[in-house]
Amino acid sequence: MAHTDRVICVHSRPLAVFASPGRYVQGPGATHELGRELQRLGLSGRLLIVACGTALRELKSIWDQVLPAVGIEAVLEPFGGECSRVEIDRLIARARDLNCGAVLGAGGGKTSDTARAVADALNLPVVITPTLASTDSPCSALSVIYSEGGSVEGFRFYNRHPLLVLVDTSVVARAPKRQLVGGLGDALATWFEARTVRESGKQNVVGGHPTTTGTALAKLCCEILLADGPAACSAVEVGATTPALERVVEANNLLSGLGFESGGLAVAHAVHNGITEIPGSHHCIHGEKVGFGLLTQLLLAEKDAPRCDVFWNNEVLHTIRLQKLGLLQPHPWDIPSDWPAVASDNSWCGFAARARVLIINTNELPDPDQWPQSVLDLANPNWKGRCAMAKPLFGTTATHAAVLDVALGAEGAEKFFRDVADNAVIVSGNKQVAQQVALGRMAWGITDTDDAIIEKEAGLPVTFIFPDQEPAEMGALRIPNTVAILKNAPHPVAAAKLANYLVSPTTEDRLAMGDSAQIPFFRSVPTRPRVLPEQGVRWMEVDFEAAADRWDELAKKLETIFAP
Repeated sequence: MAHTDRVICVHSRPLAVFASPGRYVQGPGATHELGRELQRLGLSGRLLIVACGTALRELKSIWDQVLPAVGIEAVLEPFGGECSRVEIDRLIARARDLNCGAVLGAGGGKTSDTARAVADALNLPVVITPTLASTDSPCSALSVIYSEGGSVEGFRFYNRHPLLVLVDTSVVARAPKRQLVGGLGDALATWFEARTVRESGKQNVVGGHPTTTGTALAKLCCEILLADGPAACSAVEVGATTPALERVVEANNLLSGLGFESGGLAVAHAVHNGITEIPGSHHCIHGEKVGFGLLTQLLLAEKDAPRCDVFWNNEVLHTIRLQKLGLLQPHPWDIPSDWPAVASDNSWCGFAARARVLIINTNELPDPDQWPQSVLDLANPNWKGRCAMAKPLFGTTATHAAVLDVALGAEGAEKFFRDVADNAVIVSGNKQVAQQVALGRMAWGITDTDDAIIEKEAGLPVTFIFPDQEPAEMGALRIPNTVAILKNAPHPVAAAKLANYLVSPTTEDRLAMGDSAQIPFFRSVPTRPRVLPEQGVRWMEVDFEAAADRWDELAKKLETIFAP
């Protein structure tokens, strides 16, 4: 086994490094040449084929024809759906038991990543035959490792690239257009990330400085996508292989793969990794999340001449990061003097919040006198194994963690989170907390009001309470939406009008009426959100900017405390 969990430079001096797969073959009907390609590379004997459903349907009959003819015995193993440790270990055992001499991954990006991990563990060559052009994974020497629930858990970087990448574009042309568009999103980021890495003097993904070749390929990738992307999408709509589709498939798979590894990664993929922690994002494919990350990166890169006017976000810590970077324009917000969430420099304003609540299964805990009452009960040994919390590295749970770090002090917060890690069941997101409690698998957990109300209104045996309501306790946490106007916004007058409309009783009333029943700050809002109790709520007094200042240091501790 030769993988590491991070990029490691083995050199004692600054060197540029470029890496690539051994051979790349692409075109309509390329699968019919797979046997001859494997024979050319000297492969024979048993070949473990990790295949997604599409690959089995589209390619099995061809494999049955071309592989035995060159002395290769194919062992087909359906891919389980996630590139997780469990799936990797299952396939390692299978390949070892059958004494396979090589591994082939046929499918999408996660199939490719899994095949690479299996081959690396057994020190075997790996071949990739993608059935999609949805990611730049096929040509790389790394795997993204996911939890069984779909969140990014880590990475594996390998010393060897695939021996062969073979792309049958007749199969790619019949795939859903959404997959190709996702590949465009992933590959478009390649040039902008590679350019950032080169300009900053940072290392690429293969353990060295970017080569001119790697950066040039990343730029060529972007140029092809902008020129041929629309025509390629039109081709897959009718299942046709065209010159435009061939160029885009090569860009998505080969140029982007070479460009991201030898050029480097930056903000776009970092944002993607964070998005995967949000359970509601799991229906989105990789390139869609990278595309959103690219927009975030461009927002940072274009700070002196932005194309965007207004930033609206429901995670306040992200907004404060832009504030700290000097990207936001102070604005005279029309709000009362006791407004609970506004920037110290008026560069952003909060409105319409979700709250952190304790969701309780009333079958498991029918007596209200036995219900937990505080966030701190997550660390109470009486609830060991019976309460749940989302991993506190992303989303509102991360914001809550940062706020608690201020409220409890650094030492107190660290002790609390270590006790929680030992006491509570940690799941991938707030929605999963609410579902686990609603199904009776947990007695209670901490989640957001929008996730809790869904389970309650579905008729499941749950209720929820606002924690820490006694006079000596900290109160319940509200996490607001935030809006800000970008500095140097191209349309400042229109931006101010939109920002003022968002921070208004009208907008808050509509959000209070919506499915998520968000909690207004304006007292004049006529709609009372159905998540609020009749007796009212004691709210926590919060300095979000102080919490944001402590986040980076806290995140390092939490990564260790809640490591899988």
